[in-house]
Amino acid sequence: MEPETIARLDQVLAAYLAYRLPEVEDVRVSNVVRSTGGASRSQWFFDVSWRGEAPVSKTLTLRASECTCFRDSESSLEREYRIFKALEGSPVPVPRNYWYEDDPRWLGEPFVIRERIEARTSFAGEPPETKRRIIDHFVEILAAQHSMDWRKMGLSFLGASARTEDCALELVET
Repeated sequence: MEPETIARLDQVLAAYLAYRLPEVEDVRVSNVVRSTGGASRSQWFFDVSWRGEAPVSKTLTLRASECTCFRDSESSLEREYRIFKALEGSPVPVPRNYWYEDDPRWLGEPFVIRERIEARTSFAGEPPETKRRIIDHFVEILAAQHSMDWRKMGLSFLGASARTEDCALELVET
């Protein structure tokens, strides 16, 4: 993202959200801060409020396409967005994804606006029983993920082997 865009990111985001939410008034964006994380993509957190049927105030995430390590379509932001949308409401917890935008007039690159979920990524100081509950929950999520009907979820765009037995081999070979 260009420095000029970053300098006025609050204004760009307010204009974009007003465009996406034409039924609301007085869209205000504040507290725009770059995330130190983001799994190699540029990521920004911001607060937004507006007036509609009722006043709304949220903290959202802007995840931009610019990336330091992924260069192939397998890792595109659009693909990430489509996977997250398919997983919404499933046993696999994902933040709600509101919009994928590829019109360069907004930020000069594709981006996603999604819900921000406050969370911790380190459990170093937690007692062993807490760590065990976290691990058990993670295993439950993995098991649920592996038992989902990906075709019914609209994930066919990810591709699949003709034979189930070939899945692991294809993954290793690509």
